[in-house]
Amino acid sequence: MKNMKLSNLGEKKIIKKLMDLIDIGDDAAYIPFDDKFLVASTDMMYCKTHILKEMSYRQIGKKIVAINFSDIASMGAEPFGFLLSCGSPDMEFENFNEIISGVSDQCKKYNSKFLGGDTNETDELTLAGTALGLTEKPVLRSGAKVGDIVAVTGFLGTSALGVEILLKKLINFNEIEGEILKETLEPEPRVPEGKFLKNYANSMTDVSDSLTVSLYDIADMSNAGIELNLNKIPISNNVIKTSGKLNLNPINYALYGGGDYELLFTVSKENWEKIKIKNSRSGFKYKFTRLGEVVKGRGVFAGGKKIRNSGYEHFRVL
Repeated sequence: MKNMKLSNLGEKKIIKKLMDLIDIGDDAAYIPFDDKFLVASTDMMYCKTHILKEMSYRQIGKKIVAINFSDIASMGAEPFGFLLSCGSPDMEFENFNEIISGVSDQCKKYNSKFLGGDTNETDELTLAGTALGLTEKPVLRSGAKVGDIVAVTGFLGTSALGVEILLKKLINFNEIEGEILKETLEPEPRVPEGKFLKNYANSMTDVSDSLTVSLYDIADMSNAGIELNLNKIPISNNVIKTSGKLNLNPINYALYGGGDYELLFTVSKENWEKIKIKNSRSGFKYKFTRLGEVVKGRGVFAGGKKIRNSGYEHFRVL
């Protein structure tokens, strides 16, 4: 494929072309380890594409951990170790130390060890994290079965709306709802929810690039279709209110926006009832919302019409 640049393909097609060489296709890799599975994931943050000007250095450190732990959580695993490679231009040590402190704080929050890493000099701030986790049973994207309920944790579209507000300066910074700022600048991985769901879910992935991208990931890997109920997509009241003020459609952010780091999963109808009962009785009170159902065929549909597969993708403008 001479004269074919990465931008001609986009991240998803690049990954598909590498599948013949590397065993990839899920949020993280996994290998047997004693009586469990070792789960490993790596993810990067680059100044120009991932780091908002409004983010503090501590928030940058916390986020590189969060996005890696999200991949671990989506496999039903618990993180136990984290490594960081940091490429940076010459900067104040105080700012560098804030990044490392943010990493350390986030690791401690999820009972994981910050194992060290590497530093290098680069033109732009670039962070590459590697997370390690353990699970008795990895939950894959490929396990969805016809008849499964499709569900998601938390709310969707919050971070995508926040990013647009900040980039386009649609509202003064001090007027942005606290929930929107929190989800945009300090996303949290759904580690407890992943641990809770691992014994029930047939398939799972995190919603980092968009809901539609994640739905298609599960549908394609499971050789199935998904029928989505657009009216059931969970959008917070603050996002609805803020979108209304700005004359924006919140469903677009929920469907096609990235950065939420929620968990999308499929589960049998029997296990869905078990999840609701245990969630209620245990006191966890996790937010799970039923979005649709796994059906025969291929693709993702709403009201019988195929919806476009769109979201954030490196090397490609969507």
